[in-house]
Amino acid sequence: MLELTDRHVEARTMTDLAGVYARHGSLQTAIACYERGLVALRDIGEHHAEARALRELSAVRELASLQAAARS
Repeated sequence: MLELTDRHVEARTMTDLAGVYARHGSLQTAIACYERGLVALRDIGEHHAEARALRELSAVRELASLQAAARS
């Protein structure tokens, strides 16, 4: 049986929340959640989940950058 630690729960929660925030346009909050989730993923050695979160974080950062440029 798989035993989930607090770090597993934190990692999953933060990356899930990041996705929700990103879909609702709260990009800076999404970025912060992804970054916190990534720390937990690295701590527990979840390399595939870390790669997925990095890809999603990159996309959100790019979108935030595009939005900032459009406002300038």
